[in-house]
Amino acid sequence: MSKRPRERTGRRNGTPSEAELTNLLFGGGGGGVGSGEVRRKEKEEVLGGGALVDESSDSEDEDVYDEGDIVLHQSESDESESNNEEAEEGEEDSVEGEESEEDSEDQQPKTKKRRTDGGQTKAAAWADEEDDNLQVELARNQRSLKLRKEHGEGAVSGKEFASRLRSQHEKLSLNDSSWATVDKGDPNEAFLRSTKSVLASSKFRLDAGTLLIGRLDDANKEAYSGAVVKSVDFHPGGEVLLTAGLDKTLRLFGCDGEQNEKLMSVYIEDLPISCASFTPDGKQVIMCGPKKHFYSYDMIGGKLEKVTTLAGKTRGDKQLNKLAISPNSQYLALAGDKGRVALLSNTTKQLICDFKMNDQLYSMSFSSDSDLLHTTGREGEVYAWDLRQRRCLYRYKDYGNVHTTVVANSQSGSYQATGSASGIVNIYNYSSISSTRTPTPVKELMNLRTEITNLTFNHDSQLLAMSSASKRNAFRLVHLPSCTVFSNFPKTNTPLGRVSAIAFAPDSSKLAIGNVRGKVLLYKLHHYRK
Repeated sequence: MSKRPRERTGRRNGTPSEAELTNLLFGGGGGGVGSGEVRRKEKEEVLGGGALVDESSDSEDEDVYDEGDIVLHQSESDESESNNEEAEEGEEDSVEGEESEEDSEDQQPKTKKRRTDGGQTKAAAWADEEDDNLQVELARNQRSLKLRKEHGEGAVSGKEFASRLRSQHEKLSLNDSSWATVDKGDPNEAFLRSTKSVLASSKFRLDAGTLLIGRLDDANKEAYSGAVVKSVDFHPGGEVLLTAGLDKTLRLFGCDGEQNEKLMSVYIEDLPISCASFTPDGKQVIMCGPKKHFYSYDMIGGKLEKVTTLAGKTRGDKQLNKLAISPNSQYLALAGDKGRVALLSNTTKQLICDFKMNDQLYSMSFSSDSDLLHTTGREGEVYAWDLRQRRCLYRYKDYGNVHTTVVANSQSGSYQATGSASGIVNIYNYSSISSTRTPTPVKELMNLRTEITNLTFNHDSQLLAMSSASKRNAFRLVHLPSCTVFSNFPKTNTPLGRVSAIAFAPDSSKLAIGNVRGKVLLYKLHHYRK
């Protein structure tokens, strides 16, 4: 079989040709021999012809392939390898198969480690082993003459050529490129290399104006209340919701937004429930009403316990209509008659002390740190009771309100809100209420015109829910800290009815709204959905 002549090209085993390398490094399309001859003559005129390689001279050790501006020198080992391949070309199929395997191996990118100026070891994006065999003749190109370190210097390796190009670029660059190097031990390196948001909590920041909210199936659709729903509350785990009201029944529902399965119900024959709540540790449910006693339901043991600690005749309380539980689950406060507040141990249910206001008590709320209990009543004053010293620490006049009906503290400790019989809601900075007898609120909200009956903050204090049970759809959601009302909820056709109870889920992903018709409407807040 006759040998098929092989074309000699500048590309072997994935190595770019001289013309391609020239175009990549210096630009332009002048890769022909004619253009190379013109530049060669110009170099000879400048250098006197002393520094150029004679094309007519042949060497036994190496072959020179001229493709224009750059000369690639093939080493003796490469020549012998080429001769061996030519001898084996008689078997075309096997040779072509071997060459394809070699090409596929050469085309696979390989990485190697290099050190930056800062001393750290970095992985190069790509490395070609043929760079070790590549020889670049500096004297063959006018642009590469400036890369010589000595007059008359000839060929350099591919790695050396790339290094000199990089150094030349740094010398000619108008901008300081030192910022691109990473110093060893730089404490900001991890931060600068990260793509995370600068503000880790920015994705949880709620925007004012329009609230993304959607309705789910009613939370108590399997067992609506037979009377007014006076209390709704989420278990700290977030998957269980309680409802309680004047029908004397405590009900627990699974709260997944779809099935909302009824888990259990407890009927209490001698207690119309006016207030019920989970303890912050989730172990108990405390219930009270217009009676001298109250009840505790053990969530773990499923046991209902009647507590008569305050039923003594010496107290004179005929009913315990309101309760509050401290965030640390240590204290339990019950509102009695004539402005009296009973502070009990939540563990033993024993009386610790009594507080007494100068007027009728309407509402109470613990501070976020469980050190203070705030109460308010008919005269429009807010009292702050110190639970350690067991005395009134300060009190202030609610701005512009004659009868303050509700007081609520945010879980973050940033705000305190008060509601009045005229429908005005004041929002205070919590830090300002103790410094003066007449603090000025950050914002007065006059969106409702009837008596405020509920004020509830969500877990991160970006939402405040306010409502009045005296009028249909008298419900608003307030954005904090802008203190503006969301305009898209509720709408005129939203079937809220007369709202009697409000609760946010522990992560604020759900909002439960109870009404006087015995229904508990459930909504999802898309901003807080996981």
